Amino acid sequence: MVKLQKLSGLDALGKLKTGADGKLQVTDDPKQDKNKPVAPIAALPNLGWLYHKDYFKHVDWAKRNNKDYKPFEKKNQALTNYQYKSNMYVLDNSIALHRFALKTTYPGIAFGTGVSHEAGIEGEYKLGFHFDHTTGLPVIPASSVKGVLRSLFKNTDAHEFLQELIEDIAGNQEVSIALLEKDIFEGVRDGKAISMCNRDIFFDAVLVSQSSPLKIMETDYITPHLNRKNPELSPFTNPVPIQFIKVRSTISFEFRFRLNNGLISAENKQVLFSAILTTIGIGAKTNVGYGQFTEP
Repeated sequence: MVKLQKLSGLDALGKLKTGADGKLQVTDDPKQDKNKPVAPIAALPNLGWLYHKDYFKHVDWAKRNNKDYKPFEKKNQALTNYQYKSNMYVLDNSIALHRFALKTTYPGIAFGTGVSHEAGIEGEYKLGFHFDHTTGLPVIPASSVKGVLRSLFKNTDAHEFLQELIEDIAGNQEVSIALLEKDIFEGVRDGKAISMCNRDIFFDAVLVSQSSPLKIMETDYITPHLNRKNPELSPFTNPVPIQFIKVRSTISFEFRFRLNNGLISAENKQVLFSAILTTIGIGAKTNVGYGQFTEP
């Protein structure tokens, strides 16, 4: 009999997998011995598996042009009815010493939309989405977090805002934005490379544990006006609704880092990162309000 347990840190690596039915499973054997029994972690299936692997299964492609053929209604409901629970098996990160939580505002957040997820069938979710491979839960990739934070340093028009922000946080400390960028994002200080163990590390942002079951995903639509034959007529073209999935508003993510003292302290970097994310947001379609955060 396999003993279920809360998994954290490196102990979880190699023990979690998704079964053929899309359920998260755990085995005591890191090599996942096929002769050993496997116990389900939760009754709910893996969201990532539902969206990227199961979604287009059992579709009758001969009916794809039939507008009355709607194979995705139940699958969409399974995704949006999914409830995140505080006792789910989420990988902890024991080396992320600096953390803060931010809550999504209306209309929510979408990321990973550049991944192809379309078959040209009525009722499908047409945009991609990024889910953690192991838990199946929505996560904001560390590369996206680092890229968004650095984008403000790259934007010379934002340097005055950054300087004022740093002075407020660090007590009127004057810091070169260019040198601070190299310190944080390139691991270069005083013209020399910082050792790898002393560089700032960025981790995926994950869902904050909930005290009660909570729906986290929601359907939304965008309605672009696009005339491919005559682009100049696009403003006068009827909109074509595009259905996609997003994380709802009021859902909290924990942003995780391992920061070191440099041109400013690790604590001040953490406050700076939080201020930047609540100012410019992260993810897709931030220019129309998505991906914005507030403090919980």
